[in-house]
Amino acid sequence: MSNDKPYEPVFYWELTWADKPRDYTARPPQRKESTLLMYWDLGPNGGERWHWIVNDTKLIAQGYAETHLEAARKAEAAFFQFLEQLEN
Repeated sequence: MSNDKPYEPVFYWELTWADKPRDYTARPPQRKESTLLMYWDLGPNGGERWHWIVNDTKLIAQGYAETHLEAARKAEAAFFQFLEQLEN
């Protein structure tokens, strides 16, 4: 049996800029230095996709996704993986 429910982000993603409707930021409460970003980007050869980034005091991870929910999932997973590495 497959799970057809869409991904529900863990963090609250808010608009980064009022005039840019496809640009979001999340600030995880677990670490005040961290910021998660996702925005609609023009890729190579004119393709469009979501770019996601996880920053702390340095770049932690980044990548691309086809949907905003996939971008949120990947960014949040990268953040939690980063937290695990800090604990070990």
